[in-house]
Amino acid sequence: MILTLAFRHLKIYFRDKLSVFFSLLSVIIIIGLYVLFLGELVNDPSIDGYRTMMDNWIMSGVIAVGGFTVTLGAYGILVDDKAKKIERDFVVAPIKPRTRIIAYIISTAVIGVIMSIFTLMFAQIYILIYGGPFMKFFTLIKIFGLIVLNVVTASSIIFFIILFVKTSSSYSALATIVGTLIGFLMGIYVPIGQLPAIIQTIIMFFPFAHAGVLFRIVMMEDSLAYVFNGAPAETLQEIQALLGIRFYVNGQPLPIYTHFLVLGGTIALFFLLSMIVLRFKKQK
Repeated sequence: MILTLAFRHLKIYFRDKLSVFFSLLSVIIIIGLYVLFLGELVNDPSIDGYRTMMDNWIMSGVIAVGGFTVTLGAYGILVDDKAKKIERDFVVAPIKPRTRIIAYIISTAVIGVIMSIFTLMFAQIYILIYGGPFMKFFTLIKIFGLIVLNVVTASSIIFFIILFVKTSSSYSALATIVGTLIGFLMGIYVPIGQLPAIIQTIIMFFPFAHAGVLFRIVMMEDSLAYVFNGAPAETLQEIQALLGIRFYVNGQPLPIYTHFLVLGGTIALFFLLSMIVLRFKKQK
């Protein structure tokens, strides 16, 4: 029954081409801005490999952003079912509430992973067009693992928020706010290192910023090593702090495992909060 419901949600999502488009709108805007304006502004033709490094920087952020915006778009099915009273049909049917919830979560995760992989494919094509290399197989495997982690993290946060959204208009407002802010909080529109110190500190408290760091570390590893080969360690640290490749606290980079702990803790916390809210609603 879970798979049947999940397949139903998948068909509804991919059948609505407009919904798919708006799920990717933030990604499309970021890519459009980079292609038309930012790409040449951040490029330094005098440094060999610099363009490839910056292309990997922007595309790693795009993949991270897409995981959240697509997941939010996929949960629109749950909101529509509430708004159109379709969930009442599920209530009277011999389907357990837990089954319905798991089906929504599974379908959303699948949609998020599929669309993130599509975004990764586009990112690779873009990098190749501008003279960059094809990503190594092991790099792609690591990116896929991060995509799954990113989508599950997004799903846990958005599912909790969606529990309080009852109308399509409220959902649209939420999607607009998230789509507007996430590019800034990911450090894509403006590099994190150029923001005031207080804003940089605030960004570190947002889980998706940590997902962005992990994507940058993996996707920029080779190009960063190539461009800054032989450069002083201080220079590399400055560019990592500027572009949000690493988060620094008191001059020291956060260990990579810290980002995984933040994301894992976020998943556990928000799914636990969701279960508490659902139990409270059931009692009412």
